[in-house]
Amino acid sequence: MMKKKLTVLFCLIISVTAIAAAVFAGGCTGKEQTVWKIAADGGEITARFTDNGNYGYILTLEGSGRIKDFSSEKDAPWYGKSGRVTEIILSEGITAVGNNTFKNCCYVKSVILPQSVTAIGENSFSRDTKVCARAQISAPEGIKVYMYSETKPADGGYYWHLKDGAASIWETKKILFIGNSFTFYNDMPSLFAQIASAAEENVIVESVTCGSHNLSQFADPADEYGAQVYAKLNAGSDYDYIVLQEQSTRPLLSYDMFLDGAKTLARSIYATQDSCKIYMYATWGFPEYNDKIAETSALLKTAYDNVAKQIDAKVCNVGTAFGAVYESNKEINLYNADNRHPSPEGSYLSACVHAATILGVDTRSLTYNAGLDETTATVLKNAAYTAAAAK
Repeated sequence: MMKKKLTVLFCLIISVTAIAAAVFAGGCTGKEQTVWKIAADGGEITARFTDNGNYGYILTLEGSGRIKDFSSEKDAPWYGKSGRVTEIILSEGITAVGNNTFKNCCYVKSVILPQSVTAIGENSFSRDTKVCARAQISAPEGIKVYMYSETKPADGGYYWHLKDGAASIWETKKILFIGNSFTFYNDMPSLFAQIASAAEENVIVESVTCGSHNLSQFADPADEYGAQVYAKLNAGSDYDYIVLQEQSTRPLLSYDMFLDGAKTLARSIYATQDSCKIYMYATWGFPEYNDKIAETSALLKTAYDNVAKQIDAKVCNVGTAFGAVYESNKEINLYNADNRHPSPEGSYLSACVHAATILGVDTRSLTYNAGLDETTATVLKNAAYTAAAAK
């Protein structure tokens, strides 16, 4: 009896295994599968799956003419397996992509349109897919189309190029600095932009700054500079990063007010910006306050870290870098004559920390030194890299 049961169980296992193998074989075997005809009237376009070698599909479309419209993504013949599509290939000769064609292919990071494509329809691609064109095309309002550019453009538009045979985006990041004199001394945001350019990063940098202002004032739309902040936030939803800097000693002397101002600004940022990341500009101890620069900078970092956790932000540890350089390289003067504000060296160090933290720039290999001598600049670039890496 036991032998009979084991035999039946073995047969069931074999049957289930065979069914599973058949199902998988019908989905992704490396052989071409079902061919669909998807051209609009007067065209000849076919689509087919092939195995991508990693349990997914390459969806290839070949022929000439316009891909027809689908009333919804569910009407596309590959809808049931669109979650496993990782690449879409369109052949030269296809002239347009219809509505909802690839809307549900959300794991396709980018698609290169052939020269012959002149138009794409509503929801023709997933919002997660970067549409890369070789020529000007007609696209629905709000659809971002990247144009081909072999070299890095300088106009802040949307461009792509080929890198290792694949589409690579020339990204342009938009950044807003909100802070006081620790931000605007020596025009630190411009130094940040210069560092980004030297690292082949495209950025658009803006700032709202006022001496001695704190985050509560910047969060108040009735305040002159707070009104400027809200005007920028309400003008569009395209900031990638916003950097918040509190008044120099407030995180230590008025922590609750610091937290309240940061929370108010964060709520406004998240309410108006689609996918913006907030960074906190953690400042430094300074001789005018006390001579314990590293210790004070560490206390400031703790305060900024605590606030950052509560508003889902990250921290640019400028104070950490200041403390390290002050302790180990006292011949480098990071402070202005008032022993509080940054010198050109201090502002360069701050800009390097921001570039390393926000953009991932390896500051150790930067060629841009902002007019500083090579020895000094090297110390500052290394300190910035270490502070950013430490998080």
